[in-house]
Amino acid sequence: MRNTTRGLVFVVDDCIVCRTLFKLLLQKEGYEIKTFENGEQVLIELRSHIPDIIVTDIEMPTMDGLELCIKIKEEFPLARQVQFIFMYTNISERSIKKAERLSKRPLIRKTFFPLPLVDLVNKILIEYHRTG
Repeated sequence: MRNTTRGLVFVVDDCIVCRTLFKLLLQKEGYEIKTFENGEQVLIELRSHIPDIIVTDIEMPTMDGLELCIKIKEEFPLARQVQFIFMYTNISERSIKKAERLSKRPLIRKTFFPLPLVDLVNKILIEYHRTG
């Protein structure tokens, strides 16, 4: 992982408004942010940069957040320790359970009050820096 004080976070969402909002909120907290419209763009970026956390929408065209997580864990050995935070609006109970198994973290429901996302990113990286 990176040696920056706050860490590198990838934000993946097909909604430009959500990407921009989450980018601004997390940058304000001191994180380095890279944004992506879909999972395929992330896979290309992983060849040169490994983030500490990937914040991803679950439902996206091309490659959804769950597929992205599985593909990274299977195909990118150096990125297997990357933490995932899944966001959603309306998804099935089955998808929620699958996301919870993959990330071992609570899911974030996308709302106009995204402070739970900032709190969860802070918590994960504090834990990581204590144990890492």
